[in-house]
Parts: sequence; structure tokens; C-alpha cells
Amino acid sequence: MGKGGPMAFLNKKTWHPGRVQNMEEVWKREQVASKEEQKVRDLQKQIAEERAREELHSMAQAAGVKVRNDRLDWMYQGGVMAKKEADSRVATQGVGSSDDPGAQASSQGEPAQDAAPVSLPAFYSNDTPASANEMWQRLHADPLFAIKHQEQSARRSILANPVQMQAIKAQVRQLKPEHGKDKKKEKKEK
Repeated sequence: MGKGGPMAFLNKKTWHPGRVQNMEEVWKREQVASKEEQKVRDLQKQIAEERAREELHSMAQAAGVKVRNDRLDWMYQGGVMAKKEADSRVATQGVGSSDDPGAQASSQGEPAQDAAPVSLPAFYSNDTPASANEMWQRLHADPLFAIKHQEQSARRSILANPVQMQAIKAQVRQLKPEHGKDKKKEKKEK
């Protein structure tokens, strides 16, 4: 008899669990599952830590400790609000005591450069018609955009024309059998 006993031929079947490809696929799936389980464990640990932190904060608040305000409003405010806050900070710095010598020198002889409006980069700002026009102009002046737009319009016109679609399908049908025949000839030659 052959190697592996009378049932060794079954290892060649695609459905057999003893096949190397099937064992490899099982191993890969087990690796993915273990990674997913590790992520779940990490998330559970993180949630438990957050709950413990929240409990400590609530206990501290009950004991009379001042609550810290952890908000992300600054991230979602537009440029106008950030500019107002920057102006108010500049105003309070100008009104407050000037302990640093640079501030004293600027207030003595030269006009203050801080009087100019402060423009801060904003994470999110309201869209204005000018910015929308600017974005449209940038988009439509892009040469790659023009090329892609031409390709899409050509593709749409071909798809809309049934005569051209039939011609393309006929060409594809002609190419496929030739390709298959070439492979058969190569196999016979080997």
C-alpha cells in the first residue's frame, strides 16, 4: 500500500481537514480570533479603568473637591469664537500687570503689535460662500480632476450606447477563447 494507509487519498480532497491548505486556513482564522479576543480584553480593561476613575472623581466631588471641566468645545468652535477668546486673552494680558520687560518696551515707544486681530487656525469653521467658491475653483482647476472627469464621461457615454456595448462584449468573447486555446496548446506541448 501507499504511504499513509488506505485512506491517504482523502488528504487530496479540498474538504479534508488534514490537507495543508485547510490547516493553514484554520491557523489563520485562529490567529484572527485570538487578536480579536485580545482587543476585547483590552477594551474591557480600559472600560474598567475608566469606571474606576469616574468613581474616584465622583467620590472626590462628594468630598468637596473642585470638579475639573474636561470639555472639547474648543475643538468644535469656529474661527470666530476662537478669535474672540484670543482677543479677550490679549485684552486681559494688556490690562494686567506687565512683569516682562518685552511688554514694557513695546508699551513705551512702539505701537503694540498685539492690537492686530489674531487669527487662529480653526479645526472646524463655518463654510462661507467665498470658501465654497474657493474650494470649487481649486477642485475644477486640478488637471487630475479634469482627466478623471473626462474618463467618467467617456465611460458613461459608452455604457449608455448599446451598440458600442455589444461591440465591446463581442471583442471580449473573441479574446477569451483564444486565450483558453493558447493555454491548452501550451499544456499539450509540455
